[in-house]
Amino acid sequence: MKSISLLFTYILNLPTNKRKLIRVSIDAFILLIALISCSFLFFKIFNITFEENIRLIFLLLIIGLPIYFLTGEYVSLTRYLGSSSFYKLASRNIVIVSILFILGYLFNFYKLPINAWILVYLFITGFTGLARFIIRDLLLNQNVSRSNNKTKVAIYGAGSAGAQ
Repeated sequence: MKSISLLFTYILNLPTNKRKLIRVSIDAFILLIALISCSFLFFKIFNITFEENIRLIFLLLIIGLPIYFLTGEYVSLTRYLGSSSFYKLASRNIVIVSILFILGYLFNFYKLPINAWILVYLFITGFTGLARFIIRDLLLNQNVSRSNNKTKVAIYGAGSAGAQ
């Protein structure tokens, strides 16, 4: 637990751009894992070749990460994540999956049935939402442990001017 605490302290002290790069990298990894696990668990529905699967993964990353970035996914702090953030994430993922569906249909990149696209949407939303909530809980736990280690100080004689 101490090493996780040190890692979060190090990451929180990084400049904003480097923290955003870490969040983008985590999202890229989670999108990749979500799509691969979806295609492995439901391989009968995902009746596509290895080349088509690689093309789908590539397009998911090329389309998904810029949409996350352009729609403000990386603007808010992770520790203030709530249900409204999850709904925004779900709507972003609907847009991403819709674009992937349209591109695949127009250019014959891959042929997936509609139930496979629903599974892709559910897996991407579930994996990315779960990862955000886990990171949020770890950050909140980090802040609680930090506040428990502070020395408490009492100031006497300040009157009403001391209560701010």
